[in-house]
Amino acid sequence: MKNPLILLLLVLTVLSSCNRKELERLKQENQNLQAVVEQKDAEINTIISLLNEIEDNLSGIRMREQRILKASSGVEGSANQVDNIKSDIMAIDELMRKNKENLDLLSQRLKTVTGEKQQFEKMVNNLNAQVESKDREIQKLVADLEDKDMQINDLYSSVSQLKIEKAEKDQVIGLQDKELNKGYYLIGNTKELRERGIIVRSGGVLGIGKVDQLAEGLDPADFTLIDIREADVFAIDAKKADLLSVHPSDSYIIRKSDDGKRVVSFEITLKDEFWKNSRFMVLALD
Repeated sequence: MKNPLILLLLVLTVLSSCNRKELERLKQENQNLQAVVEQKDAEINTIISLLNEIEDNLSGIRMREQRILKASSGVEGSANQVDNIKSDIMAIDELMRKNKENLDLLSQRLKTVTGEKQQFEKMVNNLNAQVESKDREIQKLVADLEDKDMQINDLYSSVSQLKIEKAEKDQVIGLQDKELNKGYYLIGNTKELRERGIIVRSGGVLGIGKVDQLAEGLDPADFTLIDIREADVFAIDAKKADLLSVHPSDSYIIRKSDDGKRVVSFEITLKDEFWKNSRFMVLALD
């Protein structure tokens, strides 16, 4: 029979080993929980720090704004005051830039926050509204200062960006406008137009009674590009001019010389009507 004391010692050893493992497990869990709490606290502290920085920046902007308003009331003839105003505008621009940057950071941070998320979102939305409102105020202030012949538009990013966006928008609209008003014309000798494949002979019976008409699949590269809003009179010097492209007969005039012997010009009298069926105009001369 085994010694009871030995059995007892074995049991105590096993129990002691189990206790140590349990303690280690609990210790590790506690450390993990502590790390999670510390990380959450760090995130909240970062959010609060960003919120405070935005508030401080807004206070600094208001202070400079008031200083500009006071200085600009008697700015004429004072180069020093103008320099101070420009310096304040640049400082405001930097503070506004930082605020917008911080708001973007806050938006990213709030995606991972739990618990206080709704409260923080409300604070961020409120500050975002304040920043946007202040941005509009500063834009108006800059515009008012520009009216006093101070060259400061380029010192405030929002105004500069608006100017750039407007210029880009105007350019796009201009390009679209030109595209919508493209027209193509070609005036040439009938024989040359046939040789180039612009017009073809068709119709008739046994070669008799054929007439010239436009070929299919015209290539714009063979034509002269025009803005249909601007081009309306085309000088001609020929015995005869035939309009081969399809346009309403009451939308143009073929003018002749005083003696009626030569064609001197082709004039579009109703532009919208003339171009509505086709953007290609072909005049065959003889």
